[in-house]
Amino acid sequence: MIRLLIIAVALLYPFIIYFGIEHVSPGLLAGLLAAVVLMRVSMSKLALFHKCLAVAAVVVILILHWWLKGGADSLRYYPVALNGVLLITFGLSLFKEQSLIEAIARNRGMDVGSHNLRYLRVLTAVWTGFFALSVLISFFTVIHGDLDIWLLYNGLGSYLLMGVLIVGEIIFRHFYKQRLNRSA
Repeated sequence: MIRLLIIAVALLYPFIIYFGIEHVSPGLLAGLLAAVVLMRVSMSKLALFHKCLAVAAVVVILILHWWLKGGADSLRYYPVALNGVLLITFGLSLFKEQSLIEAIARNRGMDVGSHNLRYLRVLTAVWTGFFALSVLISFFTVIHGDLDIWLLYNGLGSYLLMGVLIVGEIIFRHFYKQRLNRSA
């Protein structure tokens, strides 16, 4: 139940900020965000928990800094920071022996054959590119200053683009597996 609440608050964050920024103190909104980030990471079952904890600490520190220095409008930087953290996490894994998506697949007990390693590395690179683009768009929506545009992208557009990427990858994977089966 708590997990669903955390996911709901994380997904609805742009709407919470959009509607709460005029009615709730920035400190309360920042505290809510910090609590959600910390609870979300603490419930994570990834083997990379210590990395997630460090990431959460950085995000919490940034949020608190923005709150202390920038007021309510600074809370709109959270999607920029989150996408930036994901960009760095995915991107840095490309320089390691095991990409992040491969590590996630292995942690979930999936059989990752050697024929899939390149595919998983390319998929990690695609997600890295997605997060790089999302950082730029999210940042633009903040500096543009229009809260409606910020909400439109960060509350809807980014999720739609992510959904398109996921569905596209599922379709591609289907044809990729067919091709592998034909050549085997």
